[in-house]
Order: sequence, then structure tokens, then C-alpha cells
Amino acid sequence: MDKIDLNYLNAFFKTNEDLREYLEIKKKIVLPSSKNKGVTTRYLMMVAKDEVLTIPEDRYRHFRGQLQKSAPKTDIHDMILEISTKATGFTSENLPDRAWLLDMLFSLDPKHELFKTTNETLTREFSAE
Repeated sequence: MDKIDLNYLNAFFKTNEDLREYLEIKKKIVLPSSKNKGVTTRYLMMVAKDEVLTIPEDRYRHFRGQLQKSAPKTDIHDMILEISTKATGFTSENLPDRAWLLDMLFSLDPKHELFKTTNETLTREFSAE
């Protein structure tokens, strides 16, 4: 999907949701809902061209725990950027929802400091003494 003509795509995909679903199936990846602010035609075109970070569906994991400390979306996005070799395609003003960002970070690094539970932190602190 290197050279993509928007007029050609518009003939097949009437909405961003249609294109998003197609990309998820074709590339076997998980993308944020098209209802999210940052999921624009521009973002989806970057996904189509492999210019942004995506997670294969077989590596995508949902974070089901409770965070020890709260982190705003912008901080979670920054954490993803710190460990990724590719850009996310989002700006701090147009981020997808917090749950998807947490799932993305958890998929990339389930042992990230943000996901440490109170018990793990206490154990680590006591064993260091």
C-alpha cells in the first residue's frame, strides 16, 4: 500500500470506520476506535503505509489491573514513545482514549513500571533492604 489514491479509497471506504476495519483485517492489527479523536484519515493512511506503530492482534493485550498511580493520556503516550522505534501517529492534542493507550503500552511492555502493583513494589522494596 505504498502509493494510495484517496479518490480510489473513497470508492471503497465511505467512512474512516470502514477503512479502519479493513486495515485491522488486512494487516491483522488492533487499532483504536474510529470514534477516537486521533483516528483520522491521515492517521489511517499512515497505518496503511506502515509509517506508525501498530500492534499485531496476536500480541495485543488488555490491561485488566488497577494502576498504583494515575497517569494522564499524554504521559501514557510519552511512555509508549520512549519504548517504541516508531511514531504513534498521534499528537498530544489528538490522542485515542486512555484505555487503548494503556492496552498499547501493556502490549509493548507488560512489565513497565506503570503496571507494577502495590504488592510487587513492596516486595521489591523489602528485598532491596
